[in-house]
Amino acid sequence: MSAPGVRDNLNMRGWFVVEADGAHLNGTTKFRCPEDTSWWVDGSCGGSLSMLCAWDQSRATHHRGDWRWWNFHACMMQNQTQIPRNAGVCATKARLPTLELQTCIQGERGQSLLNESLHAIQNLPYPLMFTPTLYIDGAIYSGIDYLGAVCDRIKLLKRGKNLPAGCLP
Repeated sequence: MSAPGVRDNLNMRGWFVVEADGAHLNGTTKFRCPEDTSWWVDGSCGGSLSMLCAWDQSRATHHRGDWRWWNFHACMMQNQTQIPRNAGVCATKARLPTLELQTCIQGERGQSLLNESLHAIQNLPYPLMFTPTLYIDGAIYSGIDYLGAVCDRIKLLKRGKNLPAGCLP
């Protein structure tokens, strides 16, 4: 999806598979993130937290083309075995303030974002079965060529004209 021009044609939001385990720590919900790489290493939601906080930092200007969160996600996913340890390097590459990101990950805002993700996936009109789950115009896509599927839809909507460079043959 990082192909030139493609992301500018998308209305996108990322949620993560988050579960509340029913336990409370200091009055806050304890979360499980079974699709998170870091969950299987140390039982944390570090990857999900990092990516949610990156989105939150760029959210205020996202409608004006602030894709720092996207660049952060792409960087993190380039080396999934390093998630969430690569958050600092990826924040720097994506030009996100690392101190703000860390404050979000370790603080109340991060927990709030996990809670938002939990409620969002519970209230989706379609199931979020695994990460990533891609829906295009409400229909689940069950292949591995995400870029091809998105470009096919863009081509249809634009009737083959003025396509982003990332969708050109």
